[in-house]
Amino acid sequence: MVRFTLGGGEHAGEGGLWGINRGSGGRTTTCAGGRARACKEASGQIPEFGRQTDGGQLGAGNGHALRRGALRSHFGEGGDIFVAVDLLVYYVEWNPKKCVAPDVMVVLGVQSRRRGSYRVWEEGKAPDFVLEVLSGSTHSADADDKRKKYAEMGVKEYFLDDPLGRTMARAPSAQRLTGEHLEGGTYREIPWGTEGTIPSEALGLDLRVKRQERQPRWRELRFRDPLSGEDLPTHEEEHSRRIEATRQAPVAKQESRSEAEARQRAERRAKAESEARRKAERRIAELEAKLAQ
Repeated sequence: MVRFTLGGGEHAGEGGLWGINRGSGGRTTTCAGGRARACKEASGQIPEFGRQTDGGQLGAGNGHALRRGALRSHFGEGGDIFVAVDLLVYYVEWNPKKCVAPDVMVVLGVQSRRRGSYRVWEEGKAPDFVLEVLSGSTHSADADDKRKKYAEMGVKEYFLDDPLGRTMARAPSAQRLTGEHLEGGTYREIPWGTEGTIPSEALGLDLRVKRQERQPRWRELRFRDPLSGEDLPTHEEEHSRRIEATRQAPVAKQESRSEAEARQRAERRAKAESEARRKAERRIAELEAKLAQ
């Protein structure tokens, strides 16, 4: 629990401070737990950043967390690829109004570690990949305002998924996904691939919309490895695979033992047959020698 003062009154905010801004008269504004409010309340003063948290723990949607988990599992933990969801990105030094919180972002070439926010001037680069998923309350900002900010920031690839058809109502549900690549300060659309996917050069992965088998009207956005042709597993799928592998381990061990025993029996039988054949050949040779005398 964190307490802060606003106009003489004391309020409590949970989850730690994403950023604090001190104005005149002792006024303190904060964006604890509210990423949009953080950008709106910043008054142009130097921001102070609170304790370190893992990006995406505050206010992250379950779908975004699953995508983050799939990407982190694919790229590995503790390397030089940073993956985060709903993490505030400040991209102009001394100007806390210049901030945005992508649904999902990936930065190549920076350390994968815990951050309370991402400051472009400190890290030395903007995110390489950003994904926004439109909702009823954010479709206008995600489709227009954020797009301009990402271009200004220098984000190389900007993907937008519109599951509700807010901006792409005429497109089939599976095609309400767009990808754009920044060229000369302007975003250019990335064409669809032949297998119903949009390639991300930054990630080396493809993005596609998958229909859920049990509920055909539902759709989910998945990352696919173009080399294997398989979707990246979510944490839930990875967990299920581990459970299945653990369950199958004794069976596999018994099968392996049975196969080893069968192989040993076959080897002993082959050895015995070979020895019997050599004995028979020696006996035949002896008899032929006696007949020749």
